[in-house]
Amino acid sequence: MRSTGSPLKRLTADAMLIGAAMMISYLEAILPLSFVIPLPGVKLGLANLAVMIAFFTFGAADAAAVSFIRVLLSGLLFGSGVSMLFSALGAVCAFGGLLIYRFLLKRFISPVGASILSAALHNMGQLLAAGIVLSDSAVIAYAPIMLCASVACGAVNGLLLVLIVRALPEVKNDLL
Repeated sequence: MRSTGSPLKRLTADAMLIGAAMMISYLEAILPLSFVIPLPGVKLGLANLAVMIAFFTFGAADAAAVSFIRVLLSGLLFGSGVSMLFSALGAVCAFGGLLIYRFLLKRFISPVGASILSAALHNMGQLLAAGIVLSDSAVIAYAPIMLCASVACGAVNGLLLVLIVRALPEVKNDLL
């Protein structure tokens, strides 16, 4: 079930989610996990929580808008053209995971499972970007490491998602 708030309330909520995602993206950019997990490309992806919150509370259109704007602004502010390609392909694949969950897997897996699926697809999108940029299919050898990281990071994000959405007042959503 979707929130039945007014378009202005949804727009305001989307803007707040984009702002939160930008703050988290900035923190992830200046405080990388490399000191804890010394693997290239592994991040918690906490900024993606904003997209998932939009998806589970307002729907796919709001989540797509939050995701697109977050990727665009993060790329312009904290990255480069190449990092934007990585982020965009990852975001498109992760969003595809949320749609797969909604239309095919909702009866079989929890929102935490949806988060893990999205994280895995995000990482596969980034490996695809690496293959394009490097013109080398050998990047697929890194897939098992990225998939293991997806399970851990996706589970953390999924649990945070459930806790956050359940705490939101007056929101009808897919998690309750």
